[in-house]
Amino acid sequence: MEGLDSEGVVMANARRTWFVVAAVGVVALTITTTVVIVAANLGSGGKAVEVHRDDVVDDPASGAMDAFAGTKVFFGHQSVGANIISGLPTVYDGTNAQVNIVESRAVLTDGEPVLQHSTIGTNGDPASKIADFDALMRSGIGDTVDVALMKLCYVDFNESTDPEQIFASYVSTMQALEKTYPDVTFIYTTVPLTVDPGWVSAVKSTVKVWLGRADSTTPANQVRERYNALIRERYGDSGRLYDIAAGEASLGDGDFTARDRDGTTYLVMNPDLAADDGEHLNEQGSRQLAGQFVQVVGTAVGTD
Repeated sequence: MEGLDSEGVVMANARRTWFVVAAVGVVALTITTTVVIVAANLGSGGKAVEVHRDDVVDDPASGAMDAFAGTKVFFGHQSVGANIISGLPTVYDGTNAQVNIVESRAVLTDGEPVLQHSTIGTNGDPASKIADFDALMRSGIGDTVDVALMKLCYVDFNESTDPEQIFASYVSTMQALEKTYPDVTFIYTTVPLTVDPGWVSAVKSTVKVWLGRADSTTPANQVRERYNALIRERYGDSGRLYDIAAGEASLGDGDFTARDRDGTTYLVMNPDLAADDGEHLNEQGSRQLAGQFVQVVGTAVGTD
């Protein structure tokens, strides 16, 4: 990052030139960049920034890939989870290992390695997802799998959500399941994010701009960050944290898209990984998050 210029615009290093007109004020900027992530200062809405972390791996190691493919996994999710699963075949392209993917809420009894997955609960109702995952595990799935995890969704969090209450329910449910199924390796997850209106993405010659949504997306991402911070604090040293939020914010090389607002810095979705709605994953994002999924599960299985 080169820092802020006189117009309060953050930009990365560069090689090619784009002209971007952003109607937030109105700001016009000329950008010379390599792969370019630009962020405009949106006044009282704060500013987009980069943060650095060293604990997120974008590509899985071969040993983790083999371990994942040889494991019985159950994954409860909704649409972003489906995006992640759709990226798995590309992770394994060109390798001898393949993942058997089965969508089912039933108990699979053949004993073969599998990624079994199912939608859980209702979007907008995180308690229903936690309860449904618990019920599915206790229906017999917990007796047949090696690894289990569930994820909540960006849509489960808004300005009125109490992240501490959801966190407490998640922790108590996972603790009870771990006591009942001591042979299952439970993977913990952060909640996905959405694109922030301060970030402008230039990919090849196409400029994607998400602007004018600060009132709807930014506060929700702040609430998601509060929940994710609790998850990281509790499970970050477990070796079993699948940090979906960090994966979605990843710029590679340990850098992440973030926003600084009201004295708080929180991760936001990297628009280069986002579908056109700024909420789900595109093909690149699906592949990247799938690779991280494989790395976390494969490493956890290998160390248990």
